[in-house]
Order: sequence, then structure tokens, then C-alpha cells
Amino acid sequence: MEVEVVTYKYLINEEEICKPFPGKIFLLIAIPSRTSEFEERQAVRQTWGSLAVSNKEIRLVFMLGYRPEIHSHDLKTESEKYHDIIQEDFYDSYRNLSIKSEAILRFANTFCSGVKYVLKVDVDIFMNLPALIADLLY
Repeated sequence: MEVEVVTYKYLINEEEICKPFPGKIFLLIAIPSRTSEFEERQAVRQTWGSLAVSNKEIRLVFMLGYRPEIHSHDLKTESEKYHDIIQEDFYDSYRNLSIKSEAILRFANTFCSGVKYVLKVDVDIFMNLPALIADLLY
């Protein structure tokens, strides 16, 4: 039996996000998000996710698929401002959540090789990042 491997293309990619510190990224936080969830992404950026901006060993990205019928927000502009959007060309739906999870792992392996931990957390979760880091260091 032959298995077909589907490869998705990056529509938006922050391939340089881990390059300034190769092998020194302690934690990559990857958050699955829908294109329409700008307010939710902003809430993460303005609260617990802000620690990823101030700590060179932590990186935060939002993983998105593609929804051609949704034009509620300009993702390119958001990406240029925050440099934390990763978007692939698979159809973004709940049924494709496993594809989005696999995309997170592929992104981490390809562009953040050597990262010690990868955290996949939903966009509607409030993380106590200092406590998590303390537990990971212990």
C-alpha cells in the first residue's frame, strides 16, 4: 500500500524567528489560531505572551490555515507588525486540526531545530508562563 504525502505551502512564514539564537531557544510556544481570531491573538500578545518578546530564549508563533471566504483581517499587515504569524495553505477547519498540529511540529523541526521544548496551547488559554518555565527548569 502506497501512502500519499501531502505537502502544504507557507503563505506567511517567520523562518528567521529562531535564527538569531540557533540551538539556544528553550521554549517555542505554538498557538493554533483561526484567521478571524485577531482579538484573541492580541490578548495573548498583551498578556502572558509578552514574555516571549522580552526573553530571547522563548519564541511565540500563531499557526493558521487558510480560509478564502474570510477577509476580516489583513494577516500580512499583522505579520509584518508582530512577526509571529505562520500560515499554510491547508483549509482551516476543526476537522483539519491534526494538520495544524503537524504543521507546528514541522515548523519547529525545520526552523527552530534544537529547541528544547515545544508547547502547543490554545488561543483561549491563559498560561502562567513563569510557573511553567520554573517547572521545566526543575
